[in-house]
Amino acid sequence: MNLHDDYEEFRASYKEQIELPFIENWEKEQKDVDLRADTQLEIYEKNNIKMVTLFDDNYPALLKQISQPPILLFVKGELQNGDSTAIAIVGTRKCTTYGRLAAENYATHFARNNIIVVSGLAFGIDSYSHMAAVKAGGITYAVIAGGIDTYSQPEQLKKAEKIIDTGGALISHFHCGVFSLPPLFLQRNRIISGISTATVVIESAERGGSLNTARFAGDESRDVFAVPGAITSERSRGTNELIKKGGAIITLKPDDVLEHLGLIQTSLSLSEKQPNLKSKEEKLIWDAVSMEPIHIDDLADKTELEISKLLVVLLEMEFSGLLRQLPGKNYIREH
Repeated sequence: MNLHDDYEEFRASYKEQIELPFIENWEKEQKDVDLRADTQLEIYEKNNIKMVTLFDDNYPALLKQISQPPILLFVKGELQNGDSTAIAIVGTRKCTTYGRLAAENYATHFARNNIIVVSGLAFGIDSYSHMAAVKAGGITYAVIAGGIDTYSQPEQLKKAEKIIDTGGALISHFHCGVFSLPPLFLQRNRIISGISTATVVIESAERGGSLNTARFAGDESRDVFAVPGAITSERSRGTNELIKKGGAIITLKPDDVLEHLGLIQTSLSLSEKQPNLKSKEEKLIWDAVSMEPIHIDDLADKTELEISKLLVVLLEMEFSGLLRQLPGKNYIREH
């Protein structure tokens, strides 16, 4: 055998040593991929989770316009028409009563104007915004930082079910089995702002995650609004700084946002709409109560009603959905 034959024999042997294991590994890997895909599809079917691609008609239109939009979304519930208007409301998990009331006010007003309320289903501002939209008969989207099947916090799970039952949706960029972790929040926040025409920030610390949502919105030339808070409040430091540095437009009421965006559909704000009051006592109480909490003792002084009578009428107005009692015997107008 000459040198050429020796080389050819060596090459054939080497090629066999390299290619056969590669083919076997490739076939094994392909089987693993197929198995994982089949498992995922079973999970989607079991949990009524749909896959929506960038090319589907119901893929959110505004999300398509951001740089590098997600090719695939996992959705439980229903996405509205791709051109539907949506506004995000985001903020701290540890919100004050002031922040909660502001979030509920904005979400309620947006929902009643047929605007989808978008948030992240976290505790605090997110959850209050979602539930206020649901209560107002509106649609809300919850974008989560993990697989939809892994969302297991009992309290939040009930809220998620309400969102779906009332025509809204849970949305995720992550396939089933992916657990929510801090590194995934940025991608979640990017989708929240990307779906939305504008973002409203209500209470955020200086390094709050909602500021990332605001930054993403600004990067995509979307409007950012911020509700100012007390200068002494740590939980409003981030929102106040946003306003101070020109990173957000100040908003004092929901109509500020709608007017700026050209979306206003009602001539009266919610606070100007007169409810059906059944008695002169209800009229006295209604005129004395606002969106600012008032203690029952101060209410008695303003209305000059006896406490016993005041308590009865307050209870009736709560049952009628006119007022809400807050901790410490404080009262506000219901939205």
